[in-house]
Amino acid sequence: MKGLLLKEIYSVKKYFKIYIALVGLVAAIAIFVGSGMELFIAFFPCIICSSIPTNLVAYDEKNRWTTYSATMPYTKFQIVSSKYMIGLIIQAIVLLFSAFINVIHAFIFHTFSSASFVTVFWIIFMSSVLAILANSVFLPLVFKFGTEKGRLAALFVTGIFYGIIIYFLVSFINGIGLESLQSNAKSSVIIIIFATIAITAGIYALSWYISYVIFKRREL
Repeated sequence: MKGLLLKEIYSVKKYFKIYIALVGLVAAIAIFVGSGMELFIAFFPCIICSSIPTNLVAYDEKNRWTTYSATMPYTKFQIVSSKYMIGLIIQAIVLLFSAFINVIHAFIFHTFSSASFVTVFWIIFMSSVLAILANSVFLPLVFKFGTEKGRLAALFVTGIFYGIIIYFLVSFINGIGLESLQSNAKSSVIIIIFATIAITAGIYALSWYISYVIFKRREL
């Protein structure tokens, strides 16, 4: 399993340098643009990197890795698991990166406040949740229909998810989300956070299992 994860990490380094460079460039620009970029810094990295696991499957098929893996001592469950695990690792790194960049931005422009902290936290948190949920839909589709047909179905789902994200961001920009959070007790907010994490984890685990069942039935 460790070997499969290393293979995914090497693939990310090889094929997705443009993603890494783009996120770094946007973050660098956003830091020095001025105040008002907090939401974009929190939102952009999580979403731009959410498609990496699906694209890794596409590169595997293009390079015939899926067929080649049948000759190696890896189970189909391990092969599927590597895609889901790399997705979680990427989102964890991106989440920490977004938080770090926002701290630097706040330090430079002296925008530290409880209100801005709550807003940025929820944007990063919900962007990560939506990215994970998007992968929960994308990966089974790609494993079922292949990268070409699966991507067509994924495009439709992408529109729905990104529509939700845009609505969420607009709500926060208008102050709806922040006012709602500030009016709730801390205990209620904690319940919402843990409930969201539990539901997201459950959906991700179910998607993981569905992808395994689909891939198990495929002839390599």
